[in-house]
Amino acid sequence: MAAISTRTPIEQVLVGNTSYCDFPNLTTAFQNLPEGNVEIVILAGIYKENVRLYKDNVTIRGLGEVKIVGNRYALEKDKTGRELGTFQTATFFINGGNIHLENLTIQNNAGPGEEVGQAVALYIEGKNLSFKNCRLLGQQDTLCIGPLPPTNKDGKPLLSPWKKRIFTNGEALFEECYINGTVDFIFGGGKAKFIHCEVESLKRTSPTPNFITAPSTIEGEEGFYFRHCFIHGKHPYSLGRPWRPYGESHFEDCFMDECLTTIGWDEWGKEANKKTARFREINNHYVTKVTRPHWIKLEV
Repeated sequence: MAAISTRTPIEQVLVGNTSYCDFPNLTTAFQNLPEGNVEIVILAGIYKENVRLYKDNVTIRGLGEVKIVGNRYALEKDKTGRELGTFQTATFFINGGNIHLENLTIQNNAGPGEEVGQAVALYIEGKNLSFKNCRLLGQQDTLCIGPLPPTNKDGKPLLSPWKKRIFTNGEALFEECYINGTVDFIFGGGKAKFIHCEVESLKRTSPTPNFITAPSTIEGEEGFYFRHCFIHGKHPYSLGRPWRPYGESHFEDCFMDECLTTIGWDEWGKEANKKTARFREINNHYVTKVTRPHWIKLEV
C-alpha cells in the first residue's frame, strides 16, 4: 500500500506577457494569489511596476533575465502635494514570512540622492526571508531591512504606511546576490546575513565617501553580518555608520578593494555611538592599509 503524503501541496503561478501565463505582471498576481504555499515563476522580461507582497509562504523565481523596475523617490509629491518620504519609494515591498526570491533583479532607477533623495529598491518587514542570485540596484538607500527605529531623530514616530504586520526583529538571508548603491545603501534594524555576495559603491558627484551599511539594530539583537563577500567601488566608501546607537555590522573573511577609506568606519558625528555601536572586522583581506578607529573590534 502506498504511503499517503502529508506534504502541503504547492500552487504554481506563471507570470509573463504571453497568452498561456496566469497573470501579465506581479501586481495582478499578488492581488489574486491562492491560499497555501505558492510558487510564482516569472518569465524573462522587464516589469515596470512597484509591488507589495503581504502573503506568507511564497517562492518567486525568475526564468532567464527578469527585471522589476520602479522609479519612486523620497522628494516626489503625492496627490496631496506631500513628499513620499523614504518608505513609500520601494520598488518591491515585502511584509510577511517564509518568503524566498531567486534569480531576480529589483531596481529603483529614480536617480542620484543629491537630486531625488532616498529611493529604495527592496524594503522588507518580515521573518524567514531569503534571497538567492538576486540583483538589488539603486543609489541612496537601496536595501531597507526592517524593523525601522520607533522614532525619527526629532522624536516623532517613524512609521511605514505600507506595513500591515509587525515583526519585532526581521530575519533575512542573502546568498550570491549583487547589491549596489551610494549613501547608506544597506540599512535598517533587522537581522541579515550576506553570504558570498558582491557589494559595490557607485560613483556620485559628492567627494564624500559612500557608506555601505547604516544599521539601526535593536539593543540586544543581532544586526548585519557579511561573510565571504567582495566589497568594491567606483567611489570611496566606508563600511558603515550607526543609524541608531546600537547599530551592528560585522565583516568576516571578506575582500575589500582600494576604494575603502583609510579609517574604514564612521560614528555619524556622535561620540556616544562609539560606546554602543558594534562594528567588527574578522580576518578580512584589504588591497590598501586601513587605519581602524580604536572603538572598532578587530579579530584576525
